[in-house]
Amino acid sequence: QQGRDQLVVYRAERQFERAKIDIVIIEDDKALVEVLVQGLESRGYSVQAFTTGAAAYTALAGDLRARVVVLDEQLPDSSGIELLRRLKGSPNFGDTRVVFLTGLVNEGHTLRALDLGVFDYLNKPLAFAVLLRRLETALER
Repeated sequence: QQGRDQLVVYRAERQFERAKIDIVIIEDDKALVEVLVQGLESRGYSVQAFTTGAAAYTALAGDLRARVVVLDEQLPDSSGIELLRRLKGSPNFGDTRVVFLTGLVNEGHTLRALDLGVFDYLNKPLAFAVLLRRLETALER
């Protein structure tokens, strides 16, 4: 288990390239991050993951460009809604599509996310195949 956690932390905090990557995952569940990163990378996508909103914001408001962001609603240091609001103010984030991923089943949260322009809103738990299809659709447009 410890080795697995180290792999996830490494992937979540490794230095990113300045090139635009396909998918950024912002999710605090390290086991889920590992499954998503491995599944997406095995299909040829470039993926960068973060387990805190602060780390993700620093990267995405800086040099990191992503085509799609998978954003968890409940992060240890911020809400996904608040992080999205902050990112929307970044000049480099304008073309990025956001797929919200949440364990909250709440109409208010869903409507706030949609009002901020999220591309899709998915409830956990969900099958990887469903997320993959939604990400493929987001990447096509």
